[in-house]
Amino acid sequence: MTRSTKARLVGPVPWLSLAAALVLWSGATLAQGADKGDQLLDEASSMLSNDMVKLAQTKYRSFLTQYPNHARIAEAQYGIAVCLYRKDDYAGAAAQLRKMLAVSKFRGRDQVLELLSQCYLAAGDYKNARTNLKKLLSDNPSGRHVESARISLAQALYMLDEKAKALDVFEKFVKSYP
Repeated sequence: MTRSTKARLVGPVPWLSLAAALVLWSGATLAQGADKGDQLLDEASSMLSNDMVKLAQTKYRSFLTQYPNHARIAEAQYGIAVCLYRKDDYAGAAAQLRKMLAVSKFRGRDQVLELLSQCYLAAGDYKNARTNLKKLLSDNPSGRHVESARISLAQALYMLDEKAKALDVFEKFVKSYP
């Protein structure tokens, strides 16, 4: 091997590039290690959005076991509830959502109330659906779930044989959306 060939193989530039690559790679690995909980939760959410409900539920449960104090814990709990709902386990989903509502504050509370109400409607528990929907509408009268909550409330009232009230709620809904 000539000196010039040897210099090209072990010269400072290739080794510097390799060292830089290793530093960048190890830094990326450390950053990934710090966000493994986020990665697991993102994987679960992706699976759920791709209708891989059983796998998503497993990932969400794994997240809750491995990261019980993670900042995104409510997101995982809600994900499990959605999985249960999609598997027609309305009682299981409702139990998960009620646990979430027992927590003092978290973002997306109105979304939890809406899904809980849908669980009650699907299970034929119209009284609890009505109670939750009224709470949702009174707590957040201009929120993004208002339209569906009003329609669901009309449905619950109708199924409870409160047809005049159901008609009133539905007519108010129609008037608010000309």
